[in-house]
Amino acid sequence: MGRVAVDRPFSGALVPAASLGRDDRVLAVMIEVNRSSYMDETTGLAHTSLEPVRRTLRMVIEALIGLVGARSVVPT
Repeated sequence: MGRVAVDRPFSGALVPAASLGRDDRVLAVMIEVNRSSYMDETTGLAHTSLEPVRRTLRMVIEALIGLVGARSVVPT
């Protein structure tokens, strides 16, 4: 697999405008995966690496959901 970088080449995340800066409970994470790590960009066909990439992303997302679920949220 490729390299991992933080805030490169892009930084930030997409957050619904209605929630931006209004609710501390709103969290955002943007995960970007270089297409060349899982597909042939010329043909659009998946590489054999697609499944490992998919599994890794699923594990990361499930871990993030677990962290958010563990957060203590006080209703406003």
